[in-house]
Amino acid sequence: MWTTQINRYIGRLTIVKATGLRQSNPYAVVQVSSNKPGSTVAFRTAVIKNSVSPEWHETFRFNVEDVRTSAATVTIYDHDLLSAHSTARFVGCTRACCASR
Repeated sequence: MWTTQINRYIGRLTIVKATGLRQSNPYAVVQVSSNKPGSTVAFRTAVIKNSVSPEWHETFRFNVEDVRTSAATVTIYDHDLLSAHSTARFVGCTRACCASR
């Protein structure tokens, strides 16, 4: 007889604010991934217009199947409102491993 135990967690990540930015229309993209192919999920905050110290206070929830291999990457972009193609410029990023309490 085979027994399989699946431990799943609900992850929660809140994007609060950014400081010291040089671009003025920032937004954040959150990507949560694990070693499992096709397991990446992505979220995006709102664009905060004309701010170099944006505050989002946006919370994202996602499933975490394995806290040992899951990580979240938060990337900040500047949304170019003047461009006809609405392009985005990379501002910076950070990566954090998921952990259980």
